[in-house]
Amino acid sequence: MELVAFGLTGGTTLLLRETIRRSAPDGAPNQFPSGHASLGFGNLTLSNRNLDYIPMSDKVRLPIQAGNIAYAAVLCWARVEARGHYPTDVLVGAALGHFINAFIYDAFMGLPESKNFGISVMPERGGGIVRVSFSY
Repeated sequence: MELVAFGLTGGTTLLLRETIRRSAPDGAPNQFPSGHASLGFGNLTLSNRNLDYIPMSDKVRLPIQAGNIAYAAVLCWARVEARGHYPTDVLVGAALGHFINAFIYDAFMGLPESKNFGISVMPERGGGIVRVSFSY
């Protein structure tokens, strides 16, 4: 599922780049949103969620997770400082990467069985049905 999340993040980033076609400050074409930011924050999201399920002390887990966040943030800032992106390029890329990877993780790997909420999608001829269910 994580490979699907990476592929979906990269594909969505490329699709948006080809659709929007905004150049970078250094003149490079099609740089919105930032691929570095979307993949970096996607990796951050999956890494930190996986770390939550590894049996280890919080004294070890939390510094690793903070390091992941710092690494992704520095990666984004470096792209802005190198004039490879505008700040909005990396902000949108980071949000995109986090959202897609969090959604895939929660939908297929991270939700415990005891949750009282569900979403299902059923394709039908000429459209489809999205069903949201709550149990109490």
